[in-house]
Amino acid sequence: MGTDILPKIYKFLEQKPEFTKSSFGLQAMGDPNFVFDIEKKNRRLWPETVEKVTTFIKNKQDTAK
Repeated sequence: MGTDILPKIYKFLEQKPEFTKSSFGLQAMGDPNFVFDIEKKNRRLWPETVEKVTTFIKNKQDTAK
């Protein structure tokens, strides 16, 4: 379920205030509504999508070090 990834996204957004929900979705998935769809429409995510989001977050955190 998509909501399982939301805490990771929220933590990332908290740590990276330069990212909005829209900019995160656009950069991570090419979809500015990605986060909103998970929140409001309970968007179903495939395991590959969760992996892509997790990798995006990890890569952005690694470049900050």
